[in-house]
Amino acid sequence: MNAANAISTARPSSAFSWLRLCRITGLAQGVGLVITAAALRDAEAAAVGVATIVATALLGFRSGRVGAVVLGLLFVDVGFFTGAAAITNLADRASPAVTIAPGVLAAIAVPGLAAAVAVVARGSRATVPSRLAGILPVVAGIALVALGAISFATGGGATPAGPEVLRLEVSGARFSQSELTATGRAVTVQITNHDLFWHTFTIADLGVDVKLPVGGDKDVTFTAAPGTYTYFCSVPGHSAFMHGVLIVR
Repeated sequence: MNAANAISTARPSSAFSWLRLCRITGLAQGVGLVITAAALRDAEAAAVGVATIVATALLGFRSGRVGAVVLGLLFVDVGFFTGAAAITNLADRASPAVTIAPGVLAAIAVPGLAAAVAVVARGSRATVPSRLAGILPVVAGIALVALGAISFATGGGATPAGPEVLRLEVSGARFSQSELTATGRAVTVQITNHDLFWHTFTIADLGVDVKLPVGGDKDVTFTAAPGTYTYFCSVPGHSAFMHGVLIVR
């Protein structure tokens, strides 16, 4: 009886606790975002990364609930945008690099969110080992491997949509050009988003609204009468510094 009790007690000790999982995923997301921000020169990603690291440090106070609440919100934000970007880029047969990179962050954020919710709900009991806390990262890892395999099998990158393509890039929450000029009424614009988070290419007067996931190459073709049109990012607050004009001759 004593031996059986010892074995049953020893087994759960190797499992993650929810608090430990929350710490690991918080640190992984924070460091990942900071590295990504440095590579892409993305101030928004840097700010979220630093906030994630600070929130992870707060897990050491008051049963971790304060830090877990903040981390949960950050996990939702990063998980939604990067997960949607990975799926969108996969559907668009984008190159593996721009599909897998956001997929990695999403694979961290999803189990991190579950851990943050568990820490808030359980309080001090979140330090108790849990089999589910150990299983979730494995499931997320398997999903990431599947995403990568499909991306390598199908991804090829974007191709130009026509003989005359106006090219525009987004980096550091800025458009690469503040003015585009088209010589015909049929206009094609190819936009690449180098930032970690989503942007849009929007021309309200023409009904153009293209969603731009991280690393995504999007082509949009539309007809416009000669004139000058304003393009901008419709993400709240971005239009103040992300805008330009399209001149159709």
